Amino acid sequence: MRVNGLDGFVINYFVYYPHKVVGEQNYRFQFDEDIYAESVANARSPGFIKNGLFKKAFLLLERIGLHGINERNYLLITSENAERYANPDEFGVRYEGEEFVRHKVLDVMGTLALTGRQFRDTEFKFEMTGHRFDLYALKRLFKEDCFVDYVHLL
Repeated sequence: MRVNGLDGFVINYFVYYPHKVVGEQNYRFQFDEDIYAESVANARSPGFIKNGLFKKAFLLLERIGLHGINERNYLLITSENAERYANPDEFGVRYEGEEFVRHKVLDVMGTLALTGRQFRDTEFKFEMTGHRFDLYALKRLFKEDCFVDYVHLL
């Protein structure tokens, strides 16, 4: 069934950070398991590291098992003026110019999964949200009784 030109579940996300390496990114994801596995699932979180000393400290803590930030599982950003992520080339960007925003899509998909609902013919639009806002919005939607339970008739 198509509603308002939609056929499925869509997340449209816009993000802007004043960092040259991030800048403005937009990604529209229409859910498909294969596309998810190929184009979204491996997007990494950003790690804002203000200088090389912090990077070395994080990496040292990771090596001794005390911290999860490392070159493989985070996009390391050293400053607003950095021209590229600080990850070594072998752990470089996975989705050129869109890895940050694709990770944000993962974040909101996780939040929406907490509803226990399946979304069809629905598009969510997000701009510059974070975990705190996403959970606040979810709680508010439940409080306002915005979710409808459908009974499927055969």
